[in-house]
Amino acid sequence: MLPVLGLVAALLSTSSCCGGYAVVRTTVHDHAEVSPSGEVAAGSGTVLHYSRLGEPLNSCGSGTKYLEDLWIQVPSVQPGAAYALGAPGVVAAYLRGQDGNPVRATAVSGKIRIKEQTRDGLSAELQVTIRLPSGEEVKLDDEYAFHSRPEPQ
Repeated sequence: MLPVLGLVAALLSTSSCCGGYAVVRTTVHDHAEVSPSGEVAAGSGTVLHYSRLGEPLNSCGSGTKYLEDLWIQVPSVQPGAAYALGAPGVVAAYLRGQDGNPVRATAVSGKIRIKEQTRDGLSAELQVTIRLPSGEEVKLDDEYAFHSRPEPQ
């Protein structure tokens, strides 16, 4: 029975290589603002940074990876606060980097809702659609824990 379980585990670990994501980090930058290019600087808002490592579909064994970054600036992180991306004080910036080639979104839309403050940050629900120049849409639709980071200098 043990050899069969080992074989199943090996197949499962290799079968997920054909496109997918792994969250690298989710962070909160207090007293910060983000530019449309994703530069975080000192400011009066709060910036949530979501970063993940991705692998294109149908790329099994190619070793091709890309890094995606999404920054969302909000005016307040009080529990229950909800914002539409693009509303006053709410800025979203997205960048995908692959083989040194940056790809910026043509549009970022959706909403964010602050769920609760935690000991080391906050949790927020994201419902975000990112449109790339190729026409591809990247969607984030889940609750994430964002961890505190030092303030930008």
